[in-house]
Amino acid sequence: MEKLVDNILDPLREKYGSPIQVNSGYRCEKLNKAVGGSNTSQHRYGLAADITTGSKLGNKKLFILAQQMNLPFDQLIDEKTYSWIHISFAKKPRKQVLHLWVKELLSEEQFMKLLVPVVLTCYLDVMGLPVFSGEINWLI
Repeated sequence: MEKLVDNILDPLREKYGSPIQVNSGYRCEKLNKAVGGSNTSQHRYGLAADITTGSKLGNKKLFILAQQMNLPFDQLIDEKTYSWIHISFAKKPRKQVLHLWVKELLSEEQFMKLLVPVVLTCYLDVMGLPVFSGEINWLI
């Protein structure tokens, strides 16, 4: 967790200027399995955190700020339209910016607009899921 805190969470909190709550950080194998986490989850190694400011607007600001600061994040994920933010650290960051939306919360028009930026480029071998260049939009 030290690398995640020193390289990402503390600088982000300092720039944001207000407290940031960590909802999920390190997860032991049993907890990770209970919450439906991947076997290769960076949470398992203390390299990922799910964070919130307490509001979707604040979370969206954090999401944008993390990109503007050029933090060495591996993944930056907008979880369920800014309900919380997942951010992780890696020695060689992939700088993936992802969006996980709940389809039922969007109108058909909004849904179609969100699909436009999705561009398939390769497959993530670890999870067997598609990986995209640029921003990714995941719908559940």
